[in-house]
Amino acid sequence: MADKKIEERFTAEEAVARLNSIGAGVLLLDFRILKRHFEIVPRTDAPEAMVRTGQGLNVSVDQVRVSTEFSAILFPPLAEGAEAEAVAVSFSQSIGIAFQFPPETDPDSRMIFAKIGGVISTWPYWRTFLHSASSEAGLHPHFAPLILPRDAAAMAGFRPETPST
Repeated sequence: MADKKIEERFTAEEAVARLNSIGAGVLLLDFRILKRHFEIVPRTDAPEAMVRTGQGLNVSVDQVRVSTEFSAILFPPLAEGAEAEAVAVSFSQSIGIAFQFPPETDPDSRMIFAKIGGVISTWPYWRTFLHSASSEAGLHPHFAPLILPRDAAAMAGFRPETPST
């Protein structure tokens, strides 16, 4: 069972419960915006304001470094009766963050905290970037929603419920 990925061993609800139980004593050691980018791209059939996340983890004995990548595609608004433009605007941001854990924190709890806490801790910076960059790109400023722990768990890859056997 230990060879399965953490996201396969815990539901989102279980992961959030564990996250809530270990928050005290975790230190934020480092926070860096690694990349910010937006560009005009060919229009696709992707849903507007689609947000994708990806993560890379580097784990040591008492620290976890998380790199969280967010990306979204937004479409220029259409005037009434206008044809769709052939372009969209792609936004991406990569943020690095490092946590230090108390020695008694078990490895599963470290990984859960890093994956979900990595999304929760970096999401406000993604929201700010998306809002300001969408405005700079000539679009209506886009407001990404606030994030709840269960949404962060889903973005980090945890399944929403226990699979049926």
